[in-house]
Amino acid sequence: MDPDTGERKYGTVEDETLQALTNIELVLKEAGSDRSRILKTTAYVCSMEDWDKVNDAYMQFFGAHKPVRIIVNAKELHFGFKVEIEAVAAV
Repeated sequence: MDPDTGERKYGTVEDETLQALTNIELVLKEAGSDRSRILKTTAYVCSMEDWDKVNDAYMQFFGAHKPVRIIVNAKELHFGFKVEIEAVAAV
């Protein structure tokens, strides 16, 4: 979702992955932390066939930082998104 408007931003699985990770980063900044302090993520995807695309977006977002990650195949996600991500981070 767009953090400024609350509007649902649909796109490719890569676009949705990057938006979800960016939203997590915004929350972390508000808490005085940043993406380098993410310890673990869980990505829920509607299709395991999209895993390579999600992985590419992760690598683009995180670079050399490699938090633990779990991927869960979910038949259907809220609002019709292709991916949802939760994160655990240090503040």
